[in-house]
Amino acid sequence: MVTQRTYFVGNSVTDTIDHTGFVDLAASQGHTQIWGRHMIPGAPLSWIWQHPEDGFQEPPYGHYPNALSQYQWDSLSLQPFDRPVGGDSDQLLISKNQFGLTQAIGALEPNSFTVGNQATNATHRFIYDASQGKLSFDPDGNGPTVPRQIAQLLNLPALNNANITVIA
Repeated sequence: MVTQRTYFVGNSVTDTIDHTGFVDLAASQGHTQIWGRHMIPGAPLSWIWQHPEDGFQEPPYGHYPNALSQYQWDSLSLQPFDRPVGGDSDQLLISKNQFGLTQAIGALEPNSFTVGNQATNATHRFIYDASQGKLSFDPDGNGPTVPRQIAQLLNLPALNNANITVIA
């Protein structure tokens, strides 16, 4: 039996997911699906990040600031507004506290990011496999801890450290 915890952030397209049906489907296979959400109809992700107490949420997890800091999630689904993520103007927001980062708030430091399928030095924390669109986090770079996938970018954008902003 597997328990999967997923938190959804997005606009009304996020609510096209039949969450109850998803839970029932998992249960029919002997698994548990736990989910939470923060949704604002018609809002891009940047609006949701700037208005953390607005919109709809799923108790007991609440809006994203509470849900992401107080609960453990296996996956986070970010639904951008009417377009794929990618390009110079798109930003992925990473919580300094949630990921245990020591750098200043702002653009992710270049030495914390690498493109490939594994960290090649001790400073690499974010690893982007551009061939598969997988962004992973590795708390100890090329140390013994196994990286954990934190995002799946379906349109395989060219991504670099400038696309990742570290927030509190």
